[in-house]
Amino acid sequence: MIAIGVFAAWSQIAVGVKRLHDFDMSAWWMLLFLIPVIGQFALFMLHGFQPGQPNANRFGEPPAAPDDKPMHSGET
Repeated sequence: MIAIGVFAAWSQIAVGVKRLHDFDMSAWWMLLFLIPVIGQFALFMLHGFQPGQPNANRFGEPPAAPDDKPMHSGET
């Protein structure tokens, strides 16, 4: 059970750091999660509702470049 908890926490931190990098923010911002209500709410709003930067930043290219085509366009 402890191994599952460690794996889940590690996954959550990794995804959170990748999302912060989308905003050109340091991984240190994940420490906001340690602030009981306000920090957790701030990270929830940032990760869930804010779009990432459309252009490259110091952490690299965005995962979906503007010239990407959708996987399913609805046309046959």
